[in-house]
Amino acid sequence: KYHPILARGVAVRNESGEIVSWAGINLDISQIKLAEERLSQSLRNVEFLSNCAVHLLQPMTSQAAFAYVADQIYNLAGNALIVVNEYDLASNATVIRAIRGERGEIDHLVDMVGMNLVGMAFPVLPDTRQRLHQGELNQVEGWLYNLSFQHLPQALCKQVEKELGLGDIFA
Repeated sequence: KYHPILARGVAVRNESGEIVSWAGINLDISQIKLAEERLSQSLRNVEFLSNCAVHLLQPMTSQAAFAYVADQIYNLAGNALIVVNEYDLASNATVIRAIRGERGEIDHLVDMVGMNLVGMAFPVLPDTRQRLHQGELNQVEGWLYNLSFQHLPQALCKQVEKELGLGDIFA
């Protein structure tokens, strides 16, 4: 395993000024580097949240707000397929409000499902409702099939996951 090392040394000289040896110290600075990386990530997170807060304070439609959130998460996540949902308490359903990813991925997803996913609503299963109310991000077991609250056909979900190379799914 690689560890960053800080090395410092000085030459030890005799009376005529010739170097006879070296004296020094080597320090493992991996914890310092880790702390620097964490601080840098925290500063990027604060900048991201600050920019989002300022932008979302501007007048805009709810659809524009959902699209903005999807764009920002996509910019953070990089190579990912981002689906932003809204939970409707009255109907106990989540509604897809925005999708971001590579254009070809989204087009392929729409072709496989046979319709535009934005606006699709999925009834929320009782065991999932509690997690939604807590507002925590959780990894979805059973992937896309469970993310759709078992509303989309399981065979279609597996095909989408395979063809798009979807990895872990969080909701």
